[in-house]
Amino acid sequence: MGSLSFCSLKQFINEEIYSHEATNPANSIQTVIDSKREVGYAQLNNNDLKILELNNISYMKVPRVDNLKYYIFYTNKEKALRLLSISQMHDGKLQDESFEEAVEIGNLLGYNSISIDEYVFKRYHKHYNPYKIPIIDYPDIYDIHDE
Repeated sequence: MGSLSFCSLKQFINEEIYSHEATNPANSIQTVIDSKREVGYAQLNNNDLKILELNNISYMKVPRVDNLKYYIFYTNKEKALRLLSISQMHDGKLQDESFEEAVEIGNLLGYNSISIDEYVFKRYHKHYNPYKIPIIDYPDIYDIHDE
């Protein structure tokens, strides 16, 4: 009887990647095909589009002022449309103009918090920490009242 390894289970739950896993169109496409993330953005050619079609990955062309053929390819339409909306604010480019926008783009592209933090710290000199641990007031262990 087979079982899921910790790594494959973690990958299945988180659907996050390091930004270096998507540095070219082929790798970017593969991360979506492998379900490591739900949305990708890259300059694609006709062969890349055929690969997306063969793998039942949806895509949309991003209108750009420079007329380059950039596409958003996705398995999550809601995230893809939000990414398209952001790119339309910047003439079809995925560029951020604020810390918050950089974090949102990183999250939409499925980058993990380490990759997002590295980018925003380099660009905005702020750290991104989505996992803030709340501080809980515990009762003083010596202030015990027994009945």
